[in-house]
Amino acid sequence: QYKKTNVITQLKKARLIFDELGDYKDSKEKSEECLRMIYDIAIGYQESSESSMWVFALNAFNYLEDYKDSVARKGQILKKQKEKEEKTKILIKKALIIGVSSLIGLIILGNIISSISDFVKYKQALKLAEAGDYSQAIFELSRLDGYKDSEEQIDIIYEKQKEEEAAAKA
Repeated sequence: QYKKTNVITQLKKARLIFDELGDYKDSKEKSEECLRMIYDIAIGYQESSESSMWVFALNAFNYLEDYKDSVARKGQILKKQKEKEEKTKILIKKALIIGVSSLIGLIILGNIISSISDFVKYKQALKLAEAGDYSQAIFELSRLDGYKDSEEQIDIIYEKQKEEEAAAKA
C-alpha cells in the first residue's frame, strides 16, 4: 500500500513540475500522462476487494477532480463504503442477537440442570432418611435452600430422629 501511495505522491509531484514548465517541450503531455497514471492506479484501488484501498482511490479521485469519470467513481466508492457499513451493522446486530440468545439459552439450561440436580439431591436425602441416616438426610436437605418442601422434610426427619432416640433410650 505504501509503495502504491508513494507512486501517486511522486506522480503528483512530477505533474506539478511539468505544469510549472508550461509549454516547454512535451511537459503538457507528460502532465497529462501523470494524470492518466494516477487515474489508472485509482481504478485499481477502487476495484480492490479490500475496503481499505478505497480510501486511497477516493483520495486519488479527489485529486483528479473532474478528470474523465473521477466524480462518478468517487460516488461509486462512497456508495460501496456505505453498503459495506450497512452490511457490517447488520452482521454486528446478528452477532449480538445470536450472542444474547446463546446467553439466555445457557442461563435457561443452567437453571434446568440446577433444578434437576436439586431434584436428585432431594430424592437422595429422602432415601437417606428412609434408610435411617437422619443426620445426613437433614444435612443434605438443608443444602437445598428451600427446594420443594425440604424445610418441612427436615422437621419431619428431625422429629423421627428424636422419636427413635427416645425409643432407644426406653
